[in-house]
Amino acid sequence: FSTNPVGPVAPFSQQDFEVYVTIPLAAPDGTQDVVTVTASSGGSLLSAQSVLTTTASSAPVYNLNLTPTTVTQSGDNNATVVYTFTVQNTGNQSDSYTLSLNNDDWPTSLSTSSVGPVAPSASATFQISVTVPSGAFGKTFDQANVTAQSQGDASVSATSAFTTEVTTSYAMRLTPASDSRIGNPGKTVTYTLSLYNDSNITDTYNLANTASAWPVAFSINPVGPVAPFGQQDFEVYVTIPAGTLDGEQDIVTVTASSGGSLLSAQSVLTTIATTQTITRGVEIAPPVSSGNGAPGSVVNYTLTVTNTGSITDSITLSASGNSWSTTLHPTLVSLPSLGQATVSISVTIPSAATAGMSDTVTIQATATGVSDSSLLTTISNYRLYLPLVFKNYP
Repeated sequence: FSTNPVGPVAPFSQQDFEVYVTIPLAAPDGTQDVVTVTASSGGSLLSAQSVLTTTASSAPVYNLNLTPTTVTQSGDNNATVVYTFTVQNTGNQSDSYTLSLNNDDWPTSLSTSSVGPVAPSASATFQISVTVPSGAFGKTFDQANVTAQSQGDASVSATSAFTTEVTTSYAMRLTPASDSRIGNPGKTVTYTLSLYNDSNITDTYNLANTASAWPVAFSINPVGPVAPFGQQDFEVYVTIPAGTLDGEQDIVTVTASSGGSLLSAQSVLTTIATTQTITRGVEIAPPVSSGNGAPGSVVNYTLTVTNTGSITDSITLSASGNSWSTTLHPTLVSLPSLGQATVSISVTIPSAATAGMSDTVTIQATATGVSDSSLLTTISNYRLYLPLVFKNYP
């Protein structure tokens, strides 16, 4: 009201006043509001009323809020992080909103491509899912944006930023978990251990060993820094004292401890003394072989590896020099003296190979300090097409 109360008003006279009605910004076009104004006499019980009807009549207004405007969450590798956003219609018209993503580098998806219709002053929600890559490093992140655009007025939109971080996690392995080797008194036996950083963050590892009667040394200590999901080899040297009796042994436990966490891993190494002369040898046969097949086919080979040394040894098998896809199994065998194992090799001839093309692969067998190899040559054949002839007999 412009004034309240009204008066004093003289006998047989009148006084004007004003009533102000404010139409809400979000009031839809054509909506009405009815208010009854009552004036009551101060000197009697008399009163009088006036009914006022206000109608909203304005140009359509499209506007919105998108919340939260910024948000950050974290997750483990391979985990899916879910964000919830709210779109509020701050215009005076019912509206729907088209949703879009941009700047997303990690797998990101919307729960819906649009929301609405949303009434004035009302809200709607939607979700965004982000999958943290398996190979993402700890403390790295992906920052992306989501935009909600008015379908009533394409010039009206709102954008929010969401950041997904990788949760730092530590994991490690030390292989082999155990190993045993034989050596002569006065000689040093060498073990090769592999330290795997299965963490998503770089780590360094401190080495230690249990009390041992025989001298123990490491090729490096600490090991690392080792990159996330990487590995690094190191050697452990156990020296068998001169004069040690045949058959005596020493067991040492090697422990690798993470520098960034409380994790550790162990490998138990058993060294046995022998007074017999130790020889090392390995043979893979046949030394040369060849095969052929049609383009797109697989040619198989079988080789035999023999430990020609005087003691048990671990033999590693590998392929090199090939252009065509080649697989072999197994890749590691442990054989006693004169023991044998069969190795299977498969070579895939490319579908695009032409007749006469060939590929050569070297299969190498490596024991302690010695190796031998076999050369396999695979040739692509001609394709032979024969006509089909029909003959009618009387």
